[in-house]
Amino acid sequence: MRSTGTRFLALCKPGGTLSGLYTAMPTNSANIVTIDSNLDFTPTLYGSMEPPLYMFGQAERWSHPALITDIKPSGTERVSMTAVNYDERVYADDDNSPG
Repeated sequence: MRSTGTRFLALCKPGGTLSGLYTAMPTNSANIVTIDSNLDFTPTLYGSMEPPLYMFGQAERWSHPALITDIKPSGTERVSMTAVNYDERVYADDDNSPG
């Protein structure tokens, strides 16, 4: 991990909810980071279930806000989703009076 900029780590818990955002700091190993607090769940890493998915990246680019516009299930284990970029300016006048 390069030392420039803040990096974040987030994990997917077994139920599909997000664990984190954790600030990730480099160590002397190329494959290991430390995080700023303890995980809020205990990951299973020994084959009884799929290991947790993780997201890692720069603070400014680790995720992109989006609005989900369509969800289509396909069987019991797949789903297709459509999203558009979220832009807070779209809602800037929501609480204003016309005029």
